[in-house]
Amino acid sequence: MKKIITLSALIVSMLTLAGPKADLEKAKKLIQENKEKEAVKVLRNSKEAKGEEKEFEKINFNLGQYYLSNKNNEEAIKYLEKVSKNTSSKTNEAKASDDYLYQLSKTNSDKIKYLERLSNRLDNKNMEMLVGLVLLNEKENNSDKIKEILKKAKSNGADFLDQLYLFVAQEIIMEDYNKADKYIDKALKSKNPKVLASTHFLLAAYNLEKGNEDKAISEMKKSESSLPNDAETLFNIAELYRAKGDLKENYNYLKKSYKLSPKEPAIILNLMLNSFKQKNTKEENKWLGILRNTNKEYTDLNIAAVFLENSELQISEKYAKKAVKKDGKANLLLSYIYFQENKKDLAITYAKKALKVKETKATAEEFLKQLQK
Repeated sequence: MKKIITLSALIVSMLTLAGPKADLEKAKKLIQENKEKEAVKVLRNSKEAKGEEKEFEKINFNLGQYYLSNKNNEEAIKYLEKVSKNTSSKTNEAKASDDYLYQLSKTNSDKIKYLERLSNRLDNKNMEMLVGLVLLNEKENNSDKIKEILKKAKSNGADFLDQLYLFVAQEIIMEDYNKADKYIDKALKSKNPKVLASTHFLLAAYNLEKGNEDKAISEMKKSESSLPNDAETLFNIAELYRAKGDLKENYNYLKKSYKLSPKEPAIILNLMLNSFKQKNTKEENKWLGILRNTNKEYTDLNIAAVFLENSELQISEKYAKKAVKKDGKANLLLSYIYFQENKKDLAITYAKKALKVKETKATAEEFLKQLQK
């Protein structure tokens, strides 16, 4: 949600931007006298003046923010709606009001209303907004509305529309394949190789999740043939093979990806991970050297942190143990690792060691409290 500012700050801000001047001047004086309630009353009673529509809009928007900061959503909605209902406005206040009201909405119909207003203010060129509108209208079975949205998307070009089909399918395929299928069919007719490759990849991931390995492999091959010289596509296929447990094919596709993008850390880190899982220390060290030649910032500690973020605990522990010999900050990382490995005693031991390190002391204190509950 947007940042909420204090009443005194918003008054000063509005004064610099102008507005119904008499009300603003009076409100400013009351704020300086610590009479906040009286200042709010002045702003609430402010009336729109000819030629000052934008300034009046700012007052309503900032009153909406004020009430949000005081957890009075009902009043906030009232003032934000005054801004939002002017559908011809394209000011930042109008866009932000739509955003707030969308987040505060309790029904899909209200969410659709405010997201539609926001999308229109952005000339229906924002992919995220249009995808969100399709998904909400799918939930409400508003087929006519969806046709309207797709027509707006088409006005941005064929590639834009094809990408929208793909993004919608990505969002709903696991929940409702039948609804996703119509969007997948349209995406598969795309003339954009990237959309085709990504759609086949989506189908591969879906079939792998459902246990249809032969179909998953078939879709992976189609993904590759759609975009054979794209590092990202090959990397994604490698990831699917890793999820499948096929380390040999995972390695082969990572190598293909690496040849096309030899400076991409994510590829090299995954080659390290593959070598580690295959217990090939020589290969692992080779890729470690390549990684550090590419980027000197990949210390043992940083490598351990990256693998921990990806829940690869064994290799993370390996590099954290190497790091702790030179860098006391690794104690906290080891504490996190052992906690996730359900080794509570070791987690506590290393959290206590982390207390002795200035950079990790405060965090270690908090984590230790959680461990000792």
